[in-house]
Amino acid sequence: MDNQKEQKLLFQEFESVSTEQWEELIRKDLKGADYNKKLVWKTLDGVSVKPYYRTEDLQALPETGAPGEFPFVRGSKVDNNDWLIRQDIEFNTSDDTASKVNLLVEKGVQSVGVTFLSAPEKEGLIDFLYAIPLDNIEINFKGVDPVILMELLNDYCAETKLAKNLLRGSLGLNPIGDFAKSGKYGKMEEAMDQIASVIKLAKEFENLRVFEVDATLFHNSGSTSVQELGYAMSVATEYMDALTERDLNHTEISSKLSFNFAVGANYFFEIAKFRAARQLWSRILESSMGKAPEKISFIHAETSAWNTTVYDPYVNLLRTTTEAMSSILGGVDSLTVLQFNQSFEEATEISERLARNQQIILKEEAYLDKVVDPAAGSYYIENLTNSLASEAWKVFQATEE
Repeated sequence: MDNQKEQKLLFQEFESVSTEQWEELIRKDLKGADYNKKLVWKTLDGVSVKPYYRTEDLQALPETGAPGEFPFVRGSKVDNNDWLIRQDIEFNTSDDTASKVNLLVEKGVQSVGVTFLSAPEKEGLIDFLYAIPLDNIEINFKGVDPVILMELLNDYCAETKLAKNLLRGSLGLNPIGDFAKSGKYGKMEEAMDQIASVIKLAKEFENLRVFEVDATLFHNSGSTSVQELGYAMSVATEYMDALTERDLNHTEISSKLSFNFAVGANYFFEIAKFRAARQLWSRILESSMGKAPEKISFIHAETSAWNTTVYDPYVNLLRTTTEAMSSILGGVDSLTVLQFNQSFEEATEISERLARNQQIILKEEAYLDKVVDPAAGSYYIENLTNSLASEAWKVFQATEE
C-alpha cells in the first residue's frame, strides 16, 4: 500500500501534456516543414499512419465489443488466446502418412493438413483414417473426393462410437481459389452444387469445415494487407451468394467456411489485419442476415512464402517467428509456420522440427495463449484495425462492382 501511495505521489509531480501542446512543440521543431509530408506515413493502400496516437484517437472509432461477441474484432475466444499448432504434409502411402501424422502429434502438433496430389484409393483412405487419432487432432484434407470422405467419416464415427461433433478439421473445397490459381474457370456451378450438398452431409459434424477462402494466394502474389482483406471478403461473399441460392442459410454457410490468410512482415499491420478481417466478415454477415451473427468463421494463418530468402535461409526463422507472433496476437484459430527452407528445397527433419518448435515456444514459454486480445486498447493498433477495415471495404466494393 505504501508503494502505491509513493507511485501516486510520484506521478502527481508530472503535469499532463495536451495534444495541442505536443503539436505546438512538433511544429516548432519542424521549422516550417510540412507536417504531413515529414511525419505522416502513407501506405500504398492510402492508410495514413500518424507519428503518435493518444487516448482521444480511440473516441471516434466504432465499438469493438467484448471478446467472443459481435463484431468479433476482439476475437472469437473468451477465456484464452489458444490456437492450434498446425503442420502440413503430402499424402504418400496410408502407412507412411499415418506414421508421420502420429509422429507430429507426439511432437506437439495439434492440427495436420494432408494434401493428396492424386485421388487416393478408397481402401487406402480407410486404412489411413483408422491409423490416426481423429479424436485427438484436427485433420485438414485437400485433394480428396469430399462425398467419399464424408461417407467414410460417418462409418468411422459409427464404428468407433466417436461423437460426430468431436471430429475436427476441414475438407478444403475451394473452386474459386483453384480458378484464381489456374485461370481456368471450369464447372463452377457444379462445384457450388457439390459444396452445398457436402455442407448438408456434414450438418452433424459441427467442427468439420467444408470449404475455404484461400487469401494466401493474394498475399504470395504480392498483394498488400488491404488488398488481401478486400479480395478475401469478395470471394467469401461470392460463395455466400451462390450457396444461399441452394437452400442454405447464412449461419450454416459461415460455420462451414474457413479463411486462410498469409501473415507478412509488417508486425503491427498484420495484428490489425486479423482483427479487421473478423470485423469485415461479421458486418457482411450482419447485412446479409439482418441481425448480428452469434459466431464468426474459423481463421487459419500461414507465414509468408513471399517473404522468405534463399540467400541467408536461417534469417527466415526470425521472419517467421515475428509473423507467427502477429497472427497469434491477432487472434487466429490455427497457424502453420512454413519451414525456413521451403523456398528452395523439400522440408527436412530439422526444418520441420524448428517450424513446430517456434510455435511451441510461443505457446509454452512466451504464454501468448493466455491473454485474450492482448492488442486491445492500443491506440495505434485499434486505429490501424479501423483504417485497414475501411480501406479493405473500398476494395471489396470496387470488386463487387
